[in-house]
Amino acid sequence: MTMKWNRKAGKRRFSQVFLIDGSVLRRIAGYVKCEPDDHIIEIGPGRGALTSYLLKKSSSVTAIEIDSELIHYLQEKFQEEVRLKLVNEDILKVDIERIINEIDKSRTIWFCGNLPYDIGTAILFRLTPYRLRFESAVFMLQREVVDRIVSSPGSSQYGFISAYIDYFFEKRKLFNVSPKSFRPSPAVHSTVIELKGKETGDSPEFEEMLVDLLKISFAHKRKTLFNNLSSSGRIKANREELVKLLNETGIESLKRAEELDLDIFKKLSKELIKQDIFS
Repeated sequence: MTMKWNRKAGKRRFSQVFLIDGSVLRRIAGYVKCEPDDHIIEIGPGRGALTSYLLKKSSSVTAIEIDSELIHYLQEKFQEEVRLKLVNEDILKVDIERIINEIDKSRTIWFCGNLPYDIGTAILFRLTPYRLRFESAVFMLQREVVDRIVSSPGSSQYGFISAYIDYFFEKRKLFNVSPKSFRPSPAVHSTVIELKGKETGDSPEFEEMLVDLLKISFAHKRKTLFNNLSSSGRIKANREELVKLLNETGIESLKRAEELDLDIFKKLSKELIKQDIFS
């Protein structure tokens, strides 16, 4: 007999809210276009509502859950389910390389999950190095986060996460989810998004530098790109030289980072490397 989950609300320290709307669960699982022999890695299975739908699609599921109490609950709920592997670890600390390597190399890997609101973007950063080792990821995040991810240059929502995800992933906003679909109901709305890893064609060194440049450029959104760069302590050039560099790259010195697209940042990164003035 499966034990009952008697907690009226999820643990605050884990940002736990549980998706209970069957129609939403089916839609999320439906966007995981896997074959029966593929492998799904679920992040944050909670009480296993989405897990049940994922097991209908795949013969092999790994579920990573930080809460040991929920792990015990899931072990009893799925005690006869040999296709499910439960991992009681923190997704921000677990050895993702090990988990992927333990999966049969003949299986295509997919990620899915209702990500905790407070660490959703941190999880995306964590998965970025492995983006070419899974087919796609279908995640639920806070709506404001997804809106920032899919925003375009010139939008007030456009920022570091927008450019970062645009560089490393193909992105597709799928659908919104009401707070009423959860228990307890969160104070925010949610959105489901699909991410598919890109091959950038750039060296790891260039990728690292571009990410650093994006962080600096968007550090203070009210400041111009010039002011963010000049105050960062990372540019080995005086003000006049920096203005000249930006102009040569096609950037007006009074422009803000939110007005510039990813191609401009890539061009600026290459110029900084060429002139060897970024430390």
